Amino acid sequence: MDSRDVERGHPEQTGGGSVCGDRCDTQSTDIASLDFESLAKMAEETSVSIAGYRKLGRALPGTDSDLDRFFTHLLGNRKGQPFVSAMIAALDCGRPVQARHLVRGVEWMRQDTQIPALATRCVGQVDRALLQAEARSTTSVQTKASCLLAAAWWRHRNIAAPAYGDACDRAVALFPLADTDEKAPVILGALCMLLDRVSTLYSWPAMQAFMNSSSRNKARTHLQNVAAYTARPVLAPLADFERSMPHAPKARQRNSDGARIGRNDPCPCGSGAKYKKCCGRQR
Repeated sequence: MDSRDVERGHPEQTGGGSVCGDRCDTQSTDIASLDFESLAKMAEETSVSIAGYRKLGRALPGTDSDLDRFFTHLLGNRKGQPFVSAMIAALDCGRPVQARHLVRGVEWMRQDTQIPALATRCVGQVDRALLQAEARSTTSVQTKASCLLAAAWWRHRNIAAPAYGDACDRAVALFPLADTDEKAPVILGALCMLLDRVSTLYSWPAMQAFMNSSSRNKARTHLQNVAAYTARPVLAPLADFERSMPHAPKARQRNSDGARIGRNDPCPCGSGAKYKKCCGRQR
């Protein structure tokens, strides 16, 4: 499958812009003057929501050098979850995140689509950092596969004539280990589809066992998800989720005299129906 087939139908990558198109205010605030430990605690307690990440984004250090030092502090103290939260908040604000932080940072990211969605927005030699992360002995098979896919996808989108030989060789080396992980074969299959080298890899037993019609479709869907997540603003999937959640019920309305409307009273919207049959039903 030509990798360009996957790309069609998806908008061009827009980087780390915020969902609403605005930028977070990174000027000095009361929160921004906190020390790194206090800010790390705030990042750890940040809720997984648009409002939570926006609040954290406003609290991040005002200069890019201080922000880079903050990320180094988090990773040096193995504060993985605060690092990921701070990274998401920074990317949403359009702040730069250096690719070198990925070497140790990817192990705390969700392996499926979060690694390519966040890593490909970093600045610097993203592919080199991801390959270094993949080479670490402590990295899981699924994380290794996601790092290879993210590195190949970054090259695919940012280099005019990318070379994929190293990523392909490392993917082949992972095939014997893929059987021990549920998602690793799907991610490796997506990588092979991107590289358009599926036919040359059929000789590997792990690939032969994986490339049935069902798994092939899963791999194609995974690659399409990577294309979509890397093209949209970093918080767009979370915004979609929040919009899909049911809203809290509204309090019962009151009439012009301030008294609560009874269930059998005429609905104040003017429909002529009883309140329980009209706006009360929505409640």
